[in-house]
Amino acid sequence: MITPKARQAAAAALDRLDRLLAERPHEVHADLSEAVRSIAGVRDDLIQQVRADGSGRHLLDWVNQLVSVAVSAEFPVTGLHWDRVEKTRDGLRALLAAL
Repeated sequence: MITPKARQAAAAALDRLDRLLAERPHEVHADLSEAVRSIAGVRDDLIQQVRADGSGRHLLDWVNQLVSVAVSAEFPVTGLHWDRVEKTRDGLRALLAAL
């Protein structure tokens, strides 16, 4: 399980990604970067948990994948990879539902 603070960070990232996908603005860097930072905060929380008692390793692997997909959405050759933003959002939604 994740801490309430990490759950709140994941929910905030999910809200931000939902808004980005609904609005699809031309300038997304600040919002997407904030979502990535929130997801990284969840990852940091899980790292502490894994180090403390070994639990949550599967959640850490899951969140690491979400961080990778989210970051890759922001640095395409041209344009923005909206499909990767969607995958990140969908993965966060599934993560929160599984907790």
